[in-house]
Amino acid sequence: MLTLDDYELIRRMHLVEGLSQREVAQRRHHSRKTVAKAIANPIPPPYRRKDPPGRPVIDPVRALIDAWLEQDKALPRKQRHTAQRIYERLRDDYQFPGDPSTVRRYVAIARDRQKEVFMPLAFEPGEEGQVDWHEGYVEDRGELVQKQFFGMKLCYSKARFVWSYEQASLESFLDGHVRAFVYFGGVPGRLAYDNLKSAVIRVGQGQERKLNERFKQLRS
Repeated sequence: MLTLDDYELIRRMHLVEGLSQREVAQRRHHSRKTVAKAIANPIPPPYRRKDPPGRPVIDPVRALIDAWLEQDKALPRKQRHTAQRIYERLRDDYQFPGDPSTVRRYVAIARDRQKEVFMPLAFEPGEEGQVDWHEGYVEDRGELVQKQFFGMKLCYSKARFVWSYEQASLESFLDGHVRAFVYFGGVPGRLAYDNLKSAVIRVGQGQERKLNERFKQLRS
């Protein structure tokens, strides 16, 4: 069963990066049917679990795989781990009970996460927008009332959208996105966040962030 993260990545590869369904299926090691289902639906369909959820088999070795991939950055390309080699090491040295496909899927996700990010100094129309919260005041029947302002700015045109809320809650954060997209008549290819506290559940090492599921649903 694919997760919301899997659906979002598949949809981005096809709808944003322009890869064919066949290419996505090959790169993500999924069937064409599974890829087509993810492209047609922004979030996985709900299902009922008969038994209590078990701990994913990959969880105990995630940190180990991440460490190997991080070490690979300093090695020549031919000396770096392949997903198959990682699986074999886990199986032989750590008694890993999972199968190769489980390792391949996680390695693909981990490598995408470790890619360097370059911030362009010049932007094409619609390429990127920036989102932030600001605190300010509005006049309400002669009195100044403190508000939280959701703001989205397009980097190329500098066009701005601002909407006020009582508090910078997750609901306001999501609502602000929807209003901004309607106002601009579309969605930027990428959004940069100066302050993502409204959607972040936990901050991990480096750039690792655990995002709220509702925000990931909107993003997908």
